[in-house]
Amino acid sequence: MARYTAKKRYKSPKDLRRDHRNFTNHLAGNRQIEFENFDKEDTGMFNVGVEANNHNMIIRRPKG
Repeated sequence: MARYTAKKRYKSPKDLRRDHRNFTNHLAGNRQIEFENFDKEDTGMFNVGVEANNHNMIIRRPKG
């Protein structure tokens, strides 16, 4: 019996963005997704995170 070892497939940034978008859509279900972006200089003033209720999901993140 021969053993087959699969080579590791490295994903491009485009693939990673697509995977992240698909995962975010999966988590949101039928909620509307909104993004609140803020300047990186203001990182200490804002919390990065996700807030969700029955109707929408708000993702807070730094710009960039």
